[in-house]
Parts: sequence; structure tokens; C-alpha cells
Amino acid sequence: MTATTHVSAPADDHVRLVAPLLGLGDTLDYTLRTLDELGTVFALRAGAGAEPDDVDAAGARLYLVHAAAHVPGYAPEITATHLALLAVDGEPAAAGDIATLVVLNPEGADGVPTVNLLAPLLVDTRTHRAVQVVLEGDWPLRAPLAPSSDRETS
Repeated sequence: MTATTHVSAPADDHVRLVAPLLGLGDTLDYTLRTLDELGTVFALRAGAGAEPDDVDAAGARLYLVHAAAHVPGYAPEITATHLALLAVDGEPAAAGDIATLVVLNPEGADGVPTVNLLAPLLVDTRTHRAVQVVLEGDWPLRAPLAPSSDRETS
């Protein structure tokens, strides 16, 4: 349907997932905090109400980066199915409101940070609803993140 564009994520705010993140229990409510001045690096933590035995409540967090700002050439297709997953009252999300964030592993192989390009987090910046999707195709789970001098800044 459409490729990803640079849409600012809802920083320092509540994000409600429509389905749990892969491998992180049943938590749906998270807080997304900006970690850089440009608003392109984030920490995602379970919000209030997380169960004590939830891995996030125990202090785990995910680091995310805005794909358009940190992964040149990464433009996964946002499909009608993805937009329908983020629907509110039966109205699908608008592609122009979607921020694509990818999970960052700051301590990747050989000390080089990596990002998961296979399963991005799509965030509707208007409603703050989010869904992690597994993309079709041959996207790497641990793509090396280019040094900042090699990246585009949007």
C-alpha cells in the first residue's frame, strides 16, 4: 500500500498496544520516552498497572529508534491490514499518521548496535495505538546500525 515515511512518534507519552509485544507477556500499556534531542531514540517501558511477574515490571525495557532517521533505505510497506489493526471504532488508521520504530540492541555483535527490521512497531501518532508486525520478506532480525555519520537525519 504505502512505504514508511518519517512521522514523529508520540514522545514521552502513553502508548497502547493492540496485541502484546512478542516475548514480553501480556502487557498492553507502555510509556514511550524520548532519549535524544531529535526525538528519534526511545525507551519503551510497561506503564502503570503492569503485573509484578511481568518481565517489563521487573525493570526490563526496550530501546527503539525511528526507522526513517536511523536506517537509510528501510521503507517497509504499511498495508491495509496493518492500518486495520490500529483501527478505532472500525476506522482504520491513516498511513500518514504512522511512525515506524524498530527495536534497538545497543550491545549487538562485536559491539555494533543492531536493529530488528523484521518486526517493527507501528505507532499511530494520532491515537497512540501501536502494533508490532512481522513483515513479509527477508528482513534481518539483527541488522547492524550504521554509524551516525552514515545515516540520514530527517
